[in-house]
Amino acid sequence: MNHDIIMSIVILAGNLIIAVLCFQSDEKVVKMITGFNTFSEEEQNKYDKKKIAKDFRNKSFILTGIIAICTGLSFVMSVFSLVVMIIFFLSFYIMPPFISIEKAFSKYKIKSEEI
Repeated sequence: MNHDIIMSIVILAGNLIIAVLCFQSDEKVVKMITGFNTFSEEEQNKYDKKKIAKDFRNKSFILTGIIAICTGLSFVMSVFSLVVMIIFFLSFYIMPPFISIEKAFSKYKIKSEEI
């Protein structure tokens, strides 16, 4: 096995662990989300944490599936699939809050009628 395949398997295992922890921890997972923990406690209460946790959990499992496919492809096309996997990984976990934290979480904001 070359180093690309080993790296793919390590990333897959790490993401699978994150996905399973998200599945088991309900609202506690929002502390792991990049950018959300930068809000004050008062500001965090303006967002639907259950909806954020559910969405993050679902996206984690989808990303795990994509990474599993890329890991399988790494046996055929080693370097290309590793690059694709790293791009998906970074775009999911790191990039969205850097675009705009307010925009990233705007769909989870609790409307004043729901409070």
